[in-house]
Amino acid sequence: MLLAAALVAAPALAARAVEVSHVYHEPRVVSGASQQVTLHFRLSSDATVSASIFDGRNLEVRRIEAAGTLPSGDHTLVWDGRDAAGRPVPPETYVYTLTATPPGGEPVTWDVTDGTGGESFEPRAVAWDASAGVVRYELPQAARVRIRIGLANDGPLLVTLIDWVPRQAGAHAEPWDGQDASGLLALADHPELEVQVQAFSLPNNAIQVGTAPVRVTLIPDLPEPLVRRASKAAPRRRMFDFAHQPIETRRDYPAHLALPNDLARSDDGVPIVTGPVPLRVSVDDADLASVLNERCEAVFYVDGRLVFENQVSFLPMTWTWDPGNASGVHYLTANLRGYDGHFGIQTVKVYVVPGGAAP
Repeated sequence: MLLAAALVAAPALAARAVEVSHVYHEPRVVSGASQQVTLHFRLSSDATVSASIFDGRNLEVRRIEAAGTLPSGDHTLVWDGRDAAGRPVPPETYVYTLTATPPGGEPVTWDVTDGTGGESFEPRAVAWDASAGVVRYELPQAARVRIRIGLANDGPLLVTLIDWVPRQAGAHAEPWDGQDASGLLALADHPELEVQVQAFSLPNNAIQVGTAPVRVTLIPDLPEPLVRRASKAAPRRRMFDFAHQPIETRRDYPAHLALPNDLARSDDGVPIVTGPVPLRVSVDDADLASVLNERCEAVFYVDGRLVFENQVSFLPMTWTWDPGNASGVHYLTANLRGYDGHFGIQTVKVYVVPGGAAP
């Protein structure tokens, strides 16, 4: 009798199951006054349906409910590019999930975020076009992209142009003024200039909202309680696995290279160095914990040439530079190189004057 009851119940449970399929969205990029994207899907049976929009932190920024129970077949839901408070979301990439609940059945969630995207690849046709003032490259698929510019032959990293921001498939031209991050060095025609473009693919359910950003911007004040997307277990931590790093710390950060405050200065405010001088490198207080947790090494350069490297991870750190017989204008650069692939960058200009005479 119990076996017969179980056999009868099994088909009944199966009948209440629902499948969500044929999911896609259009357009893939929404911008301008009307930031509207349509989510298409198919139901195998009647169900109530909701869509959830998540940002790069896997936090829900908007939930959209279909009106009533939808019959089996093809349907759409529309997202207007706004968060739960009705504000336009910042220019960024967002992912969506669909949850269908049949009458008397269990909810089923369609979510391909963790199963697609996240593959690192090298963009094509990377080139610095000095005449146009742009870095050119091509993407075979939508991706997050980082562009760094420095000097070849073990030279320093000098500027991060864009920092893991979304770009669609196709040809791109990122403007660059030819200056380093500190605004001290004109690099556009440097013979050892090196441009590095890295990328990892976006998932199939990614929606790019707004014009192409240069830095990641997140909504700072999502309402409580926060709703987090139920993602797969995080993979084991690996170096340079950028796709699986938290978006809040997947970035380069400001570094600060300081000389003693009591140094004499030239008429144009440049420190005057007359002999060995301590150089102190640090980061903002807000970045200190994540930088130390990642572990980093401090590397110092003079005029683009490596002069000292310290693999011990502590900050702030001080190293004494002896200019020796050098004189005239010199540029000191510090790179803080994190073991997860993030950098801090700072360059300072000094006058080296034996005997301390004003330049």
